[in-house]
This record gives sequence, structure tokens and C-alpha cells, in this order.
Amino acid sequence: MKSMLQFFAAAACVATLTACGGGTKTPTVVVPPQPEYKLTTVTTGTGLTAAVGDTVTVHSVGWLYDASKPEQKGEKIESTVDTGVPLTGTVGVGVLPTAALPSAGWDQALLGMQPGGKRTAVLPANLAYGANSRDKVTINSVTYAAVPANSPLVYEFTMINVTKAVTIPSVPPPTVTTITEVAVGTGATA
Repeated sequence: MKSMLQFFAAAACVATLTACGGGTKTPTVVVPPQPEYKLTTVTTGTGLTAAVGDTVTVHSVGWLYDASKPEQKGEKIESTVDTGVPLTGTVGVGVLPTAALPSAGWDQALLGMQPGGKRTAVLPANLAYGANSRDKVTINSVTYAAVPANSPLVYEFTMINVTKAVTIPSVPPPTVTTITEVAVGTGATA
């Protein structure tokens, strides 16, 4: 009888907790509407064309995407033009250096560019910071806006230099070894 009473008490507790929500709820993530990836060539450069594995030097300016603004450029989030220091890195392999920005969108935008070329890229969140966010930052007395999670971005790129990747040719080893004696020595044979 005592165990039956404990069972009913436990069942009553479970029913009460279930009715009032049972505790904490998992927060839902609100993802704002995302624009489609868009790449616009403003100026075509000349010279070497950036390909996967090449080292590129590029100036970039980034803004939060804002559909209500001209060219969809909202608040500025970073700029190598402001700092006067362009970025240099390997394009097409996901390692371009910037303030924690995954470079998938950058890789897509920079491949095929030539020095002197200028492009504008609209990057949906999955090609930019994704679910990550970044606080407001100040660099050389210039304050840049924070980047909320799941924010689409707009970037303007100017290609400064392209250095082609070094390719080591694949040469198979020789299949036959030929020995030519130049001079016959004396002593014990090896």
C-alpha cells in the first residue's frame, strides 16, 4: 500500500511539471530572410587570374546586408582600406585571413579575379559568419559594427596581386637502374 501511495505521488508530480512546462525550454534561433549569393564584377583586371591554391593580396570592405539601403550596404563591419593593410592568403582552400570570417564566400568571390579587378559580393549567412557573431570592434580608432548571428553581408573586393601556386610535377621514378663504371678501383669488392 505504501509503494502504491509513492507511485501516485510521483505520477502527480510528473503531471504537474508537465502541465507547467517542465522547466527550461530550448531557445529558438531566429534566422532573418537571406538574400541569394550575388557576385558583380565592377572592374575587370588584367594579368594573372586567381585560381585555387594561388596566393592573392586583396583589399576588402564589408557591410551588414540591408535591403533598404543603396547597394544593400548597411553598417560597415571591417575594412582593409581604412587600415591601409591588405590581406594576403591562399585562395580557394578556405584559409584566407580575416576577423574570424569563414572564407567560403570569399573564395567564391575572388576566384577568377585579376589584379586591378573589383567585385562586389552579397553573401548569405552560410557563406559568411553563419551562426557565429562578432562584437563591435575598434581598429586604429575606427569603430566597426557588431555582426549578429546569421547575418548576410556585402563585401567589396579589390585584387592587388596574384602569385601562381608552385606546382611540383609528378615524375615517376626510373624503372631500370643503369650502372656505368667510370674507373675500376682496387681492393675488396663491395
